[in-house]
Amino acid sequence: MVASVCKHEDRIRLIAELNRRIPFPSRKHHMPLHNVDIFEDLPSRLDKTVNPYVNLLVGGQHDSLPLCYGQSLKGKAGRWRETLCEKMGFPPEKLILEIGVHKGKVIINLALDYPQWGFLGMDITFKRVVLSAEKLTRAHTKNAMILLGNARHISKVFTPGELDGAIIFFPDPWVKKKSQMRNRLLNESFCRDLSSSLKQGAFFWLKTDSEDYFRLAETMVTGLGFKPSARLFPQPYESTFEARFRSFMLPTFEEFWTKC
Repeated sequence: MVASVCKHEDRIRLIAELNRRIPFPSRKHHMPLHNVDIFEDLPSRLDKTVNPYVNLLVGGQHDSLPLCYGQSLKGKAGRWRETLCEKMGFPPEKLILEIGVHKGKVIINLALDYPQWGFLGMDITFKRVVLSAEKLTRAHTKNAMILLGNARHISKVFTPGELDGAIIFFPDPWVKKKSQMRNRLLNESFCRDLSSSLKQGAFFWLKTDSEDYFRLAETMVTGLGFKPSARLFPQPYESTFEARFRSFMLPTFEEFWTKC
């Protein structure tokens, strides 16, 4: 499904203008965890003077911010409903995972709109994890948590059929160089692991600005038995990235699949 269209040359021009007007934050504050064991307690070993979010991450876990990382992730697979029940006071009716929380906009709105459901947001950068957890706290949500870790390790964090749904909005398409495409999250191995973690009847909601990435993901997902279906949510839950693309009239692509 294409949200908007424009000529290819206009798209290239507008993306360049988008990057110029809205620069992304410094990489030193993001420090993504690409090749780190998800159970490794990396923040405790890093120089806390380099990235202020390292201290906030370590302190936040001790100060009861809704976040989880490293060793505290161990033993959680198969017990996420129990973990959220301790916060909510009752077991969540559904368990939904958002991969790539960015600034927390989507997961916060979902958690507020569906207080009877449980939401987990996973990201690989310290800044996004800390800021999203702080926003969840300010919003007084009890049904959501943020996890620090690379989603490639999803099979270590969730048991088969544990999730009722997964959301991935605007994953990095890695299109600057052809060789970078191997860094894409959505590949055959990851899609198999994601499918395994989703129960029958669960959904997978994807949005991206890359048509090539979308078509490849579509092929992999449908090959695993997922079928396009009507979106479960009446609201589009527009992310920060989607708002930016729309403001420049750039095309976006999305689909809502159900595991059959």
